[in-house]
Amino acid sequence: MTSQFLPESSGAQVDGPASKSTISTERNESAPTSPDQLRLSDRSIAMLLGLISLVVYALAARLRLVNGIPQGDEPHYLIATVALAEYHTFDIGVVYDNRDYLSFFPEEIERHLSPDENGQMLPWHNFGAPLLWVPFFLLWGRAGATGFMVVVAVLTVLHVFWFLRELGIVRLYATLTAGLFAVGTTIYVYSNSLFTESLAALLLLYAMRVICRRDNSSASLCLASMSLGYLPWLNGRFLALALPAALLLLLRVRRSGNGDGIRAYSWAFGPMLLLFGALGALNYLCFNTFHPSPGNGVKGVGPLQISPVRGLAGLLFDREFGLFPNFPVLVFVVIGIGLGIPWVRWQLDAAVGFVAMPYVLATATYSEWWAGFAPPGRYLAVVVPLLAFYVAVTLQRIHHWLAILIAAITGLVGFAFNFATDLYPGDRFHWPTPPNQAMSNLGRLLDLPIAEYLPGLSVSKDDPIPMDEAILTVGWALVIAMLAAAVWIFENAPPERVPPLDLRLFPNPPGRRRTASSPAGPEAVTAERPPASRPPT
Repeated sequence: MTSQFLPESSGAQVDGPASKSTISTERNESAPTSPDQLRLSDRSIAMLLGLISLVVYALAARLRLVNGIPQGDEPHYLIATVALAEYHTFDIGVVYDNRDYLSFFPEEIERHLSPDENGQMLPWHNFGAPLLWVPFFLLWGRAGATGFMVVVAVLTVLHVFWFLRELGIVRLYATLTAGLFAVGTTIYVYSNSLFTESLAALLLLYAMRVICRRDNSSASLCLASMSLGYLPWLNGRFLALALPAALLLLLRVRRSGNGDGIRAYSWAFGPMLLLFGALGALNYLCFNTFHPSPGNGVKGVGPLQISPVRGLAGLLFDREFGLFPNFPVLVFVVIGIGLGIPWVRWQLDAAVGFVAMPYVLATATYSEWWAGFAPPGRYLAVVVPLLAFYVAVTLQRIHHWLAILIAAITGLVGFAFNFATDLYPGDRFHWPTPPNQAMSNLGRLLDLPIAEYLPGLSVSKDDPIPMDEAILTVGWALVIAMLAAAVWIFENAPPERVPPLDLRLFPNPPGRRRTASSPAGPEAVTAERPPASRPPT
């Protein structure tokens, strides 16, 4: 596929909101022109994306609040909120004892508490999320907490757009990809749900934006440090994300041109270390343990319980909980990861992989990799926004109306699955038992048994995977691999269509020579015209 099928605007550079800090903007007259067709400013596009997302998520939240009660871990997070708001304590047992949860969960509920060796009851869930939404809960109850999560989802969509612009994606594809992620991925599913993964996704995405920028203000470093430091407050397993990202933040400060090194290190690590220490002190004083997730520590929930191959196959392909069946637009991620992997992009790939892969592999070895009674994609929802670049770079490299149409269809299919569960909230949460109700309902509407063609890997739990399910899994993996390989082989767009990234995060390997598109430092990057307004930090 070539660039001849869509008209292109003049000008080879991408005037992104942080082009000075992340990409080379030196004009190359021999390079193909940018495929950008949107004349709105980044700020105007961001405002439109935010407004549309707010309306969609508010409607979804309203449907959820009217049509169903909180499910899965949601009522237990609300119970922790009641303990903080009404009893000013971290002991949630008093809420279970007094049945204060009946106002939002009108039936008996299992206690999410486990005893330690001394008999003290420890909570399964951390208090990081309830601490943030408790003011809104005091004002409007469950609706206030849900409204807080709606705002979190809107901010995540905006940061996806700004992240793509900073990485050299033109406005057309940055806007399209942010919109597809807004309605067709886990961002939408968890926008009206009371889970910590949405909050963690926003905090991690912001930290990665700072890590991928060459130069950052003290305020940006401080906010990134606070974001990483707060991740284990939300859930102890997020330490697998916070620690690798902290190492990258160290590299960023070390290789940046921020001037006062000691001051930059203080802003980048002071808030993070204070938050880590505060969490340890809180858990020790209240629960007599330094474990980041006290209840899970004594319950025995953690990694290295099953083969990562089995868990990873389920996280990606299972019809109940997997990413690809429930959010098919993410198939474009596979294409984008291998689409002419350019030398100049290796630092971004290394950074994303260094942060995401330890967490993904760790969660793949959980015995309950599907996260219990939950919506699809819960554990991986934290890293999904980071993958937006690979969808956007695929669309921008191919630059063909058919690719845009396929992306739009896959995004709308994901939206259809998930919007149906707003109308019928009982279909959103799954146990690892067939069938996927949303898929089954859509299949009956289309007279097509969609769910039967997808593997059910969570059904077997600890038992050997049935042969028919294994065949389906391998078959779908091969289909996606062949599709990606076909694009890699036949896509012949020049690599200059995506400006080369020079993050200056890792040292260049010996013998790597810099070119005009890979300048020696920030001072060597010049722009033909003033860059668009920088997005908020």
